[in-house]
Amino acid sequence: MMLRNSLLRLLSVMTLCALTACSFSNHKDELATSSITVAAGGSNIPAILQILNEGQTANTSEEALFKAILEDSEVSIPYVKLGESVQIQLDKEAPAAYELTDVLLREDGGYKYKMPADKPIVIEFNSGSGSFVLKENISVFLSSNTRDYEPGAIIRGFKLTEQGDDGEKREYYFVLRTDAGSVSQNL
Repeated sequence: MMLRNSLLRLLSVMTLCALTACSFSNHKDELATSSITVAAGGSNIPAILQILNEGQTANTSEEALFKAILEDSEVSIPYVKLGESVQIQLDKEAPAAYELTDVLLREDGGYKYKMPADKPIVIEFNSGSGSFVLKENISVFLSSNTRDYEPGAIIRGFKLTEQGDDGEKREYYFVLRTDAGSVSQNL
């Protein structure tokens, strides 16, 4: 029964991706992974790229992209310790600034809370490389579920956004596991 549900979910995600790729054939809305490498602590972090042209809205929601990563049986979501550096390597060489947003996710990839993401942070890239230090997301402490405070229990989704000079918007999505952090550090 469990295997059947997993296969149905995978089939649904694949169908969603296929429909997204087929709709709006005159627009560029791609799911790709080749132009970004995300790593932390020696582990590669799986990522998805969505490209939107000027004035175009996304055919695939952010939540659906996070779900696609988490539901992929061939993908292992790595654990990243709070305070560790997350390195991002892009194919682009030109210096650029990107916005990074962070949301909490449920096990199925849906949003844990229906609230806006924290204010995005700006990451500077030089020669295609950028990084950020994984800090606590204070929204974690809204949870009354004690399991959320166990090591590695928090799933966080990140969206890295670049607005190109040509009107093209690139959105990179990746997911990792981490800890809630320490309540005493926040008092």
